[in-house]
Amino acid sequence: MNELRVRYLSEEWLYMPEFRHPDIARRTLKIAESVSLIENAYKAPGGLIRTTVRIERERIADALISGDFSLFPRERMALIEQALIGCPLKREDVLSRITRVYADHSLESPGVLPDDFASALLLDKTG
Repeated sequence: MNELRVRYLSEEWLYMPEFRHPDIARRTLKIAESVSLIENAYKAPGGLIRTTVRIERERIADALISGDFSLFPRERMALIEQALIGCPLKREDVLSRITRVYADHSLESPGVLPDDFASALLLDKTG
C-alpha cells in the first residue's frame, strides 16, 4: 500500500495530461479506501477557480487553488490552502475557514467571494 501511495501521490501521476480535461468540471481519483484526489473547476464572476484537493477520511488533507482570478495580496493564497487542511467536507466549515483568513489578512479578490472558493472546493457537495 505504501508503494501505491507513493506512486499515486507523485507529481507525474497527479499532473499527467490524461487527468486534465478542460470540458469536465470535476474529476475524482480514488487512491485508497479512504483517500481521494478531486480536481474541480468553478467559474466565478471574477474568474475561473481551479482546485485540486486530497481528501482523507472525509477531511481535506491538502489543497491547491489556482486560476485566472485576482487575489490581493497574491502570496496569501497559501494561507487559505493551509487553513483548509484538516477541515471536514462540510460547506459551513470550509466557508468559515476561508472567511476567517480573508478577515485576518485583509484579503481582496474582485468578483470572487469566499463562498466562490467554497463552491470551487466542494462543487457538487452541499454538506
